[in-house]
Amino acid sequence: MSLAYATERSLKGRRDKLDESDASTIEGRVMELKQALETDDLGEIRAKTESLTEASQKLAEAVYAQAAQEAQASAGGNGEASDSDDEVIEDAEVVDEEAKTS
Repeated sequence: MSLAYATERSLKGRRDKLDESDASTIEGRVMELKQALETDDLGEIRAKTESLTEASQKLAEAVYAQAAQEAQASAGGNGEASDSDDEVIEDAEVVDEEAKTS
């Protein structure tokens, strides 16, 4: 059941990133799974779950592409890490806390 709702929620937020035919297919598969969940037919539920998972791969690709674009934009837009004031650790010592307490 959570797969259907999670997919439905993701689709609402990213529908504009998909072709309308892909979005419609996913919506249809969500409805089919919800209907199957109202029955006790485990075979039907599994089949509809697999069908929705397969159809929602396009949605996952759109989510991944959007995340990659946002990451690239925050890194300066050219794909390279931007200069920052992050602390650079040049030399470090590993301390075994367990050995100290023994």
